[in-house]
Amino acid sequence: MKSNSVTRSATLSAALEIVQTGLTSAPALRSLPRSGILGLDARDASTLACVEGRIWVTREGDPEDYFLEAGDNMVLKGHGRVVVQSLLDSSLVLG
Repeated sequence: MKSNSVTRSATLSAALEIVQTGLTSAPALRSLPRSGILGLDARDASTLACVEGRIWVTREGDPEDYFLEAGDNMVLKGHGRVVVQSLLDSSLVLG
């Protein structure tokens, strides 16, 4: 069985690989404590990847809400304001 740090590192590497595709700038790793909220403009990030924990994502003009867990990702482009709330202590990559 792999240690938690090895698994986390592998998940982070996979998330970085996902968001780096087509980017002109380096992706940003963010940590959010449980119940933490992050608001962003979808023009500032094209992809969101959950590295650790569980997050709830709401996008302006989109009637759906999204729940991402470690290893999940989604495209943000095409939407205005995006609100991310962590349901657990979480780490995410914006790219």
